[in-house]
Amino acid sequence: MSKKTLRLILGIITFAVILTAVVFHLNKVAGVFIAVWNVFMPFVVGVALAFILNVPMKFAERRILCKIKRHKVKRACSILATLAFCGVIIAIVILLIVPEIINTVESIINNLPAMMDQVDALIQKIAGFSKDFEEFVGKSNFDTDKILNSIMSFAQTQMSTLGTSVFSALTSAIGTIVGGVIGFVFSIYILASKEKLVRQTRMVLYAYLKEERAKKIWDIILMANHTFQRFISGQCLEACILGCMFWLSMTIFKMPYAILISVVIGVLALIPIFGAFVGCLVGFLLIVFLNPIQAVWFLVLFIVIQQIEGHFIYPFVIGTSVGLPSIWVLLAVVVGGKLFGVIGMVVFIPLCSVLYALFATNVRKHLKKKKMTII
Repeated sequence: MSKKTLRLILGIITFAVILTAVVFHLNKVAGVFIAVWNVFMPFVVGVALAFILNVPMKFAERRILCKIKRHKVKRACSILATLAFCGVIIAIVILLIVPEIINTVESIINNLPAMMDQVDALIQKIAGFSKDFEEFVGKSNFDTDKILNSIMSFAQTQMSTLGTSVFSALTSAIGTIVGGVIGFVFSIYILASKEKLVRQTRMVLYAYLKEERAKKIWDIILMANHTFQRFISGQCLEACILGCMFWLSMTIFKMPYAILISVVIGVLALIPIFGAFVGCLVGFLLIVFLNPIQAVWFLVLFIVIQQIEGHFIYPFVIGTSVGLPSIWVLLAVVVGGKLFGVIGMVVFIPLCSVLYALFATNVRKHLKKKKMTII
């Protein structure tokens, strides 16, 4: 028996033993993976933030601070400019949203009794046309006052467990904030020394791998970086355009909550495919409390803007930077969201785009070896 065959057999046996151990101790293995993921999660967030912040930082270095000769000074200034820009954007969004949210909540609370009266009148009107419905309403003892009293009783009952819920939420929030701070600091470190990190990564690849294999892996890393940068910058620009389109259209047609709904749709549009539709649902629910007819017209407006955005703006802004068919985009969003939430939805599209490009290249390579051409 040759050494190669022996190694292959040992490898199969080792793999079978590990797989059996994993299957029979799946809960423990899953717990270990979750614990490791929780430890490294802030650093993953830091890498994601670094990718996002790198886009405006590169723009600041090449267009605004191009006359500064010293690299360290230019990098420090570009990072500060990027953080200042992001801080201003966040502050503007908060200043626009918070007053609108307060006004919306007040409006809903003030209109709630009138809405319940309208629902009661509608039910009575329908009952007048249908004897069977009237009997059903009578048997079910449908009463809006009882419904409101039940809601109040339920709220009072839940107040007893509020302390425990608040403590759990506070603990979770503190952990999230600490993780976010660690990730933010890590992202700043990555941005400040990204050339050094790139050089070190390349040195490690060429030190431990054959030159040909190291070159292939490095080409994949460059392609992934290019795809991620193009996708992130394009998605942010597309979200801003979509939010502005909704604000302008809703202002022209004098729809309520134009600023709040536009900002919500613009922010949620950063989540591919599903984000804008969630924003549409939020906008519809807000408007329907004030004017159901306007809520229907808002849905019509949303459909029209989505068609314009999907057929003209999105292809022009994003272009072929992702290069992923629609069915795989949907799959990437669903799988990424299931595994890693919102971050997974955003990251998995360019990631799957890279994998799709590599797989397509490999398929063409094998077809070329077989001298086959399939159309």
